[in-house]
Amino acid sequence: MIIKSLRIKIQLAKLISRFPYLPVSAVLLLDLFLVSFVFGIVGYLLSVSGGLSLDEGRLYIAFLMFLCPLVYGMYLNKTYLAFVRYTDIFEVFKLFKTFVLASFFFVFLHLLLNSIGKSLMEGGVWIWFTIASPMAFTLLILYRLIVREVFARLHLNIRPVRKVLIFGAGLSGSMLGKLLLENRNFKYEVKGFVDDDPAKDGKHLHGIKIYRGDSKLQELFQAHEVNELIISAPSLNNRRKKEIFDIAYQYKVKVSLVPKFEDWRNSQLDIKELRRVSVEELLGRDPIVLNQKHLTDNFSGKIILVTGAGGSIGSELCRQLVKYDIQKIILLDMAESALYDIQQELLRGFPSDRIEAVLADVREREEIFQIFGKYQPDLVFHAAAYKHVPLMEAFPKLAIRTNVLGTKNLADASVKYGVKKFVMVSTDKAVNPTNVMGASKRTAEVYVQSLFFDRLKKGCYTPQFITTRFGNVLGSNGSVIPLFLKQIEAGGPVTVTHKDIERYFMTIPEACNLVTEAASMGKGGEIYVFDMGIPVKIYDLAEKMIVLSGKIPHQDVVIKVTGLRKGEKLYEELIGNGENLLPTHHEKIQIVESKLFDHEEIKQEINNVQVELNGGMDNYYLVGCLKRLLPEFKSSFSEFQILDCAEEKKKSNIGSIYS
Repeated sequence: MIIKSLRIKIQLAKLISRFPYLPVSAVLLLDLFLVSFVFGIVGYLLSVSGGLSLDEGRLYIAFLMFLCPLVYGMYLNKTYLAFVRYTDIFEVFKLFKTFVLASFFFVFLHLLLNSIGKSLMEGGVWIWFTIASPMAFTLLILYRLIVREVFARLHLNIRPVRKVLIFGAGLSGSMLGKLLLENRNFKYEVKGFVDDDPAKDGKHLHGIKIYRGDSKLQELFQAHEVNELIISAPSLNNRRKKEIFDIAYQYKVKVSLVPKFEDWRNSQLDIKELRRVSVEELLGRDPIVLNQKHLTDNFSGKIILVTGAGGSIGSELCRQLVKYDIQKIILLDMAESALYDIQQELLRGFPSDRIEAVLADVREREEIFQIFGKYQPDLVFHAAAYKHVPLMEAFPKLAIRTNVLGTKNLADASVKYGVKKFVMVSTDKAVNPTNVMGASKRTAEVYVQSLFFDRLKKGCYTPQFITTRFGNVLGSNGSVIPLFLKQIEAGGPVTVTHKDIERYFMTIPEACNLVTEAASMGKGGEIYVFDMGIPVKIYDLAEKMIVLSGKIPHQDVVIKVTGLRKGEKLYEELIGNGENLLPTHHEKIQIVESKLFDHEEIKQEINNVQVELNGGMDNYYLVGCLKRLLPEFKSSFSEFQILDCAEEKKKSNIGSIYS
């Protein structure tokens, strides 16, 4: 019986949905008919009751005196142009204005006629009018609301309703709630508003209760069986968004966000523009606050050279640095297409005489020296590097040539041509390295730091060599985030190397902001490490990204554990063995207090590696050179672990001789 009733409703809904909208003339005629009907019925009932004496002629004239301004008011307010099935508060207000206008005009005509002794309001005409007029207005509103409700309920029977909570009871949340409540086509049922402001707790917005966001969210998800939470609070920071998303994730509630007000089309909110939570918001990292005046003072009027300018970090550094009224920025990269892209992007916003693109390879020492001699840079930001761990395990010679010798070439050129400050972009993989890439970056760190202190002993205070260390950046080329997005889009599987693997993450703009801040505060010899927040489990990140895409993990998209890759760590570190952290004036930047190396020894070791590299020595020998230079370099899941075993065996043999 229930199924049969449901089928009838569905068929009726489909039939009504095909029913054409009434022409405007029909809406106007229907309104006038209902008004006439009410006035006629009220007049009839008052006459037959016998309590009032009504002159039929006077009634007709009085009705025309009201009807004419009413029609004119409907024309002015365009009440007949609205779709009856979508009636909202604005249409109700238009009708109200129309009736008020007609009533005032009616009273005005009565007073005018009364002044010349032609009053029509004798007897019961006044009573008739004061009863019929509000009743007619009420009937027009009621029939509109009934039509709207009928269409809405019939549609609800054939289309599922999403039960939603709106987070934010301010202007944006109010506008969203109004939009969802008045347009049933969206199929949202608003179960409540949520706001962190305690002053709003328990109040009502559009007739719907407002709840405290910091204590009631879990209860509301359970009590109302919520399907979706829409965040409509523009001032909400990323950390709070992450807290909300984590709670919603536990209850399998989809989270959407209203775009910023400036992104609304014609200052109107469009439900189609709701967006998903971004990965940056998912990780809860808030924007960095910088002292812009201090940065401008440091970079204004300077010639700045950026290596790796076409890469993820390098290109963002260029975007930020060019804003500080610099004299010129030299974009250096060996990747032609990437270099061209960042050059053209900057040329769209800045004068061409301030942008110089140089296609060059940091491994070519003579070429680098020529470039430094030609442009005479004041500051160097060194972001060029090979960064992919498995590839560098397979090609250690390239890692050494680029990350070690390339850095040495740039540092030596900076000394020769009087660069004032040299900022090297390093990585958390340089800490207690377990792979060739990390070891090559740590060697580069050691070289530039020891070079500074060696020159300082000789009374040379420039260049000021500074190193910045941070973890993975969101959205960088080849990073896990874009890889996951591609895999999810393809339907899976999403590949994770280990269920317990953790990584630190920050956004590219955030990382570059901190690099420029560190560059401005550094005096030379510092290794800066950035606040990376809490490490993120990659497996959990994969699950949440699948949810963000609107799919169900392990059901719609499978997650496949593939095993750790060569040289890969389960957990990344920010400081190495024997290193300590010291605070700076910036809460997100600390200084690493580390062992100082003798520059001449390091220089000799690197020169020896270069000789062996040019002599065609095999990978094992070259990696062994890095291990002798960096005793903390212990390979993980790599063919080079055999070198660690040999070293341990050698130590044990020496120990047995002396025992």
